[in-house]
Amino acid sequence: MKEKYSVKINSITEKDGIVSVAGTSEGLGLRKVEVIIDGDVNRRCVAKNNADGTWSAELKVDYNGKYSVEASIRDYSDFNKIRRTTNDDNYFMLDGSNVWGATVTKHTDGLYYMLFAHWDTHISFSPDWYYFSEIGYAVANKLEGPYIYKGKALDPSYCNTTHSEPVKWNYAGEEATLDVFHNPTVMKSEKDGKYYLYFAGMSLDDMSKSHSRSRVGVAYADSPAGPWTVMDKFLLGDLSLEAGDWESGFCANPSVTEIKREDGSYVYYAIYKAAGVYEGQNICATGYGVSDSPLGPYKRSKAPIMRDTKVGFSVEDCYVWRNNGKFFALAKDMTKGNWTGHKDGYSYALFESEDEVSWKLSDNKLAFINEIPWKKGTQKAQYYERSQLYIEDGIPFMIFNATTINGLSPYLNNQPYNVRVPLLGERLAACFDEITVSDLKDNLSDKTELSELLLKAQKMSYEDLNREEWKKLKSAVCAAKMIIARESAEQKEIDFVSDALKEILK
Repeated sequence: MKEKYSVKINSITEKDGIVSVAGTSEGLGLRKVEVIIDGDVNRRCVAKNNADGTWSAELKVDYNGKYSVEASIRDYSDFNKIRRTTNDDNYFMLDGSNVWGATVTKHTDGLYYMLFAHWDTHISFSPDWYYFSEIGYAVANKLEGPYIYKGKALDPSYCNTTHSEPVKWNYAGEEATLDVFHNPTVMKSEKDGKYYLYFAGMSLDDMSKSHSRSRVGVAYADSPAGPWTVMDKFLLGDLSLEAGDWESGFCANPSVTEIKREDGSYVYYAIYKAAGVYEGQNICATGYGVSDSPLGPYKRSKAPIMRDTKVGFSVEDCYVWRNNGKFFALAKDMTKGNWTGHKDGYSYALFESEDEVSWKLSDNKLAFINEIPWKKGTQKAQYYERSQLYIEDGIPFMIFNATTINGLSPYLNNQPYNVRVPLLGERLAACFDEITVSDLKDNLSDKTELSELLLKAQKMSYEDLNREEWKKLKSAVCAAKMIIARESAEQKEIDFVSDALKEILK
């Protein structure tokens, strides 16, 4: 029997630019009501469910005008239908760097922080990522960006940490320096308000062992800007290095989600990539772990999950989250079609679980193929990696993927960068209304100062700044060009980029 849903807007008011919307719904269950302004996928929020059965939401508007307000209940089970077209400038690149996996969180200052893996472009893409990768961070005042590089989060110098000396990891009794940081996932804890940064970590003490020493690590901080405290223990506990164990090859690329139980307690669920030997077969598959602390250690699964027994390399780079009472995971189909049915290159599969242990393919198993849905037209991508979601209250708002500018292989020195695509579920029910705002200013943006700052910044030379300052300058210049090109850019976006340039040019 098909479920029935309804949603109704009962009131809309505005004061000082805050639009308050309230209403009722039926059949909601574990789903959420979303409120969207002017149908703009980037101007929405998840409504709060109230004890009396009503819902309420607040969104900010900055200018006078008539606004369309939509309240809707949406379904996110079919990724092929929820990925929307993305603006042609919805990407992040960094001058002189290979940019790969990126993850985004929102801070209490209202800004969005992107943490990403990167390493110098004069170094090859692979295998050098597991010798030289570090984690940087960039900031934006809107989820869709543009993001401006602000500095290092985790790197071999530990410049943005609470440590006076590099952290040592213990590999079966042998200590080694943790000095490679790759493919991060950030989680903001509802329980304590802290930020937890999970990553694949490696040591260069013995270069011949660097890849095999890949393990999952974690750092925590009060702000996504740091400083970070890096744990000196493996997140997943000690792994056996004995040949014949399915995790003995390496362990990497974590994704962690926080779950609040009905009794008010919290549990943490991690999913990760590992390689080794299992049942006589060399495999690369996925495992999971559970802990009552975001810092671990996690009690791991004894066997791999999401494994195709016909192919050694089954899936990789899973991203896990919880929505509508279920666990979901995006995973790259390494079999080239055994999971998704898509045989023409790699694709992403959608898995689900009711109990955190047993996973199965979702009904909509093909999440997406390696294509970027730009507004200017769809672009095929040979490699489209490291899917990470930005989620608010269980609702996925945006997906981030690592790829290359021309869509060709990064292994052939094509420039890697990170692309972001908005997500919006299919409507199950919706209600529409309008509000006219007249007590604010008119939307008359002024780009004069930003244009002048851009001209000044473009006259700077590499010799004027150190390497880090140069990266920050080039990132701000890129953002300034994007904002100047946007006809609909709001003054707060213009001012945000102007301030970034001023900080560098002062």
